[in-house]
Amino acid sequence: MRYIVLIQLATVALRLLFIISCASICYGVPSATWQDFEVARNAGTEPILPDFSYAGYHYSEIPIPTPSHKVFEVCDFGAVPNDGLSDRDAIQAAIDAASHHGSGIIQFPKGRFHLNTLDDASMPIKISSSDIILRGSGESTEGTELYMEKYLDPEDPEKMYSTPFILKIASPNNKESFITRVIKSATRETFTLTVASTDGLKVGQRITLYLKSTDAVEEALAPYSAPAPWTRLQTDGIVVKERHIIDSIQGNQITFREPLHTSVNAAHGWEIRSYNVIEEIGIEDIHFVGNWKGDFIHHRSAIDDGGWSGVKMENVANSWIRRCTFTDWNYCIAVRSSAGVSVLQVTIQGNKGHYSAHSRGGYGTLFGLIRDTTASFHGPSVGYQSVGTVYWNYKYEASTTWDAHSGLPYATLLDCVEGGIMYGRSGGPLVGLPNHWRHFVMWNFKHTGPTQTNYDFWREEDKKRDRYLRPIIVGLHGHRTSFNEANLQLIESHGTAVSPRSLFESQLSLRVGQVPDFLQVMKQQWDSQQ
Repeated sequence: MRYIVLIQLATVALRLLFIISCASICYGVPSATWQDFEVARNAGTEPILPDFSYAGYHYSEIPIPTPSHKVFEVCDFGAVPNDGLSDRDAIQAAIDAASHHGSGIIQFPKGRFHLNTLDDASMPIKISSSDIILRGSGESTEGTELYMEKYLDPEDPEKMYSTPFILKIASPNNKESFITRVIKSATRETFTLTVASTDGLKVGQRITLYLKSTDAVEEALAPYSAPAPWTRLQTDGIVVKERHIIDSIQGNQITFREPLHTSVNAAHGWEIRSYNVIEEIGIEDIHFVGNWKGDFIHHRSAIDDGGWSGVKMENVANSWIRRCTFTDWNYCIAVRSSAGVSVLQVTIQGNKGHYSAHSRGGYGTLFGLIRDTTASFHGPSVGYQSVGTVYWNYKYEASTTWDAHSGLPYATLLDCVEGGIMYGRSGGPLVGLPNHWRHFVMWNFKHTGPTQTNYDFWREEDKKRDRYLRPIIVGLHGHRTSFNEANLQLIESHGTAVSPRSLFESQLSLRVGQVPDFLQVMKQQWDSQQ
């Protein structure tokens, strides 16, 4: 009898596995755009789609670790939970001690800890060395709460956007210096460049592929031209800062660990520059609580735009934020000039603010498994030379939309994202447009907002925003939407989801052999909690 029961259980398990497999493989109609990517990858030709699989901690090839560094208990440095007094100095002292040690886990017990109070100096808390982990005792109401009671003032009173973040994680050296010139053109989604000299370069080194060229503008914006108000293109031209790791050097050729996401025309003066980062920074199992309670009005004041700004990572690589909740912030998370950062299993809730999550100036930032109920003015956001940013299984409110914040971000993926579509929320100054350069990709986006008719990604009036250079839309479904298709590079299966369900997962599986188990487990955990 026992064996019959075991056989029945095994049969049920196999059926469940089959159902799960079919749910991912047979999600919708097969995508021709995906088939093009598979064929191009096997043939070594240029695909329509960028390869977005190089995103996240160590490009999502290995799990986020649970390091065994020395533990630095914040209470040993003077922090006291739930006493209503500022714990800022104690938290900074614990971080400094771990940095001096060379690594460390800053451990928080349960309870509320004040990042600042109305009475203290309200200075940001800073991490500026590698291998530092901030670890709480859970993001629930019974776990660890880091509370910011008082807003911070802008560093420059004339610039509302200069308000600092309460937790700043940044390399102490963000200077970039010239190393060599690129002397041969290369095609996007390839890996190798020919340079004038490999002196000063070595395998494993991080570099910036840099361009600043007014000569490149016409080619870069084709088939469009820049309206007169877009003055930065006239003065600075096309600016690119694509971050890479050198995988090999042979003669005067350098091959990167990750693909180029833009074509390189050597005639425009491309350079290889230095790129300095700190690595292996982790933030986990913490509830970050701000004190933003006002009615948000965009650009009314520095308080509205960023008085309560949470976590910023800048010039950081192979790092993460996971299993955290953010409540009542103007600006929750910013990942800037960084590479291979994961923000996973995050809840954003409370009062409506300015930004929820934003990536700029880096390569391969992954925001995934995120639920945002704030209806922030700017939804999932990119800007200023961000490259290869992936928003994966990100659900936001129907009353807002995504954001591209000018400064030529490119190769952005909204993958299995759910939320609204509307004009007027893509920011950045008019002088810095377009909002987004090439390869803005929406894959199986579910539209939950009001109906949009003939939505146009390149409205011709000089002062109109929402300028995206020929996006790619595949499998957009949900509430009815139509587009001005003349300003799209490609639209496929409009109104019906496609297979594969997730572009990021499928490209990663194609590259490493399967969707890594740790990602599947995280997704199952997240789905079970929603």
